[in-house]
Amino acid sequence: MFEELQERLQAFWLSLRLTYRLFLDTRVPFFTKVVPILTVFYIFSPIDVIPDFLIAVGQLDDFLILTMGLQLFERLAPAEVVEEHRYQLLLEQEQKSGEQESF
Repeated sequence: MFEELQERLQAFWLSLRLTYRLFLDTRVPFFTKVVPILTVFYIFSPIDVIPDFLIAVGQLDDFLILTMGLQLFERLAPAEVVEEHRYQLLLEQEQKSGEQESF
């Protein structure tokens, strides 16, 4: 169970890093870059579908909106650009884990 949670967190972290790289890439259209901007605005806006003062449930809707926004952004970005950045991130992750194993 702990390993599955760790894998999901790693996948989420990879998705955040991929979104950051795609956002900075000039090959991704401007209108596609509006998706993560609107997602962040929703998370920090005082207007929520489920109010944040409802502990856990309020934060859950923010997390769901964040993950859906990231997935939508990845789907709307050009596929070849997404794959290029995903491949580079996986290579960096493998190199990092290889360096840690050598210690």
